[in-house]
Amino acid sequence: MTETNHIPGTAPPLKRTAAAATLLHLVLIAIVAIAAFIRFRSLGTDSLWRDEAASWIQSRGSFAAILGATARDNYPPLHNLILGMTMHGLGDGEWALRLPSAIFGVLNVIALYWVGTLICGRIAGIFAALLLALSPFHIWYSQEARMYALLALAATLFAGTALWTYRRATAPRLAACALSAIALIYTHLYGAFTWIAIAAAIAVVVARAPTPNGLRLRAWLTLQAGVAACFLPWAVILARRAGVVHLAGFWIPVPTPAIVVEELTKLASGHALLVLFALAVVVAAPWPRRGSGSGNENGALYAADFLVVGTWLFAPVVIGIAISTLTTPIFYSRYVIGSLPAAALLAGIACQRLMRNRPSTVAVAAGVGALALMSLIYGAPPPREDWRSASRFIGGRLGARTCVLVDDALQAYAITYYQRHVPCLLTAPERPTNETATPAFDPRTVDADVVLAVVLGSDDRAARLLPAPPWQADPPGSFRGVAIVSLRRLDPG
Repeated sequence: MTETNHIPGTAPPLKRTAAAATLLHLVLIAIVAIAAFIRFRSLGTDSLWRDEAASWIQSRGSFAAILGATARDNYPPLHNLILGMTMHGLGDGEWALRLPSAIFGVLNVIALYWVGTLICGRIAGIFAALLLALSPFHIWYSQEARMYALLALAATLFAGTALWTYRRATAPRLAACALSAIALIYTHLYGAFTWIAIAAAIAVVVARAPTPNGLRLRAWLTLQAGVAACFLPWAVILARRAGVVHLAGFWIPVPTPAIVVEELTKLASGHALLVLFALAVVVAAPWPRRGSGSGNENGALYAADFLVVGTWLFAPVVIGIAISTLTTPIFYSRYVIGSLPAAALLAGIACQRLMRNRPSTVAVAAGVGALALMSLIYGAPPPREDWRSASRFIGGRLGARTCVLVDDALQAYAITYYQRHVPCLLTAPERPTNETATPAFDPRTVDADVVLAVVLGSDDRAARLLPAPPWQADPPGSFRGVAIVSLRRLDPG
């Protein structure tokens, strides 16, 4: 059984001439270079936003301190541990904090090309890599000091090594598969969903038709049991956190059909690419084809590959929606970023299957390129909150009897990142149900002459913060997504 897999009845692979191989290598190098340029060129342009500041807070200190800080949140610690090492070597500037994500994003483009060549051929790998390289959603989270770029990379590596091991179960491949699975589940809760889904799909394939190259169901299940044992300590921590979150509530809304479509559109970076990915599932599906010999070895192998990639794409989304409907809402676009490479991969496979002659090749390449460029131009998420400017505004008004009032700890983290010493930083006692609500202000509890109240949103919302005498509100300082209202005591003590 070969490592790559041409499906009868589809476009044949490019002839393996030295010129063709060189051309494809040059195209891949160009795609990787473009992906790197886009992701690295503006790492320090935007200020950190609240979640990134939380990553900075949790990644400081020793190994034990990072584990302890992350255990009080809702995700595993792998990204924070990597960020801690980065901070130890490069400092904690915005560029340094986002550097690991940018590296993971570029590596993901390369890894997806490899998986594409493994399943269908080099053309499929090229198209998949191109779509991921130009995905605004993937670019955005490759420039954020959070775990989402690592989640997408780990999902790609686990899917790829699982299919690689399915083809030939050697010890190095089994080890690579186990390591990528551990990295995946230690990155994010949705990483566990992806791991379970892909592992189950491989188990189904092996149980139905054991491969002649060594992988057996018992060996696969034993490997996954070892992975589960490695994750068991943190699974207990996450289970406890899930109980806390369920009782306290979460900020994500219950997923209605409209919300699901909205979040998936964000993931695809636009309705056009969402439709493309949906059509790719149909085109790439292993339908019986005239003369294909559905029982032949390559056809059976491709059917197994399609089952694994389809599970990789859909299962985390379905699991997230099911949990959100039955218990606590946890379905959100950035949480399912691990499924984005699978969508790009199926689109790449569909492109290769549609390229039957020169005119169809030109049409497919032009269409996919145009859609990718349109999404790059028009599909970018809204800009991040400008905590850098807001914190500079606060710093210029800090005095001996000045307090900063924030709505929650995340806002305090963002301010602390830019103003390392704020003598008086107050957090509202209870987080309002609406995340962007005006912070509670009780003049009787504040022993200060000036209170700088942080308000998420626009000036109009800030203007509604009207304190009772003896306090007076000055015109707010307005920044992108953040407003600061200065409240002065009219009878300073």
